[in-house]
Amino acid sequence: MDLSTPKSAAKVRKMGKMGRPPVHAKPINVRLRPDEIAALDRWIEAQGGLPLSRPSAIRLLVRVGAGMERGKKR
Repeated sequence: MDLSTPKSAAKVRKMGKMGRPPVHAKPINVRLRPDEIAALDRWIEAQGGLPLSRPSAIRLLVRVGAGMERGKKR
């Protein structure tokens, strides 16, 4: 019994690009202490119930802090 990938499946994999599309951004890893995460979660909650993920909130805070955006609620 041949357990290798069938030729048709290999062709599909090569023809169609899989994975996340490019976003022209560089990933960074940030470690936060529990008190910093709690503060971030409180800030997210204070944004009027907007569906912000932690990464989105951090991106928004960086933009506001760097003067790229006003501190408006979206």
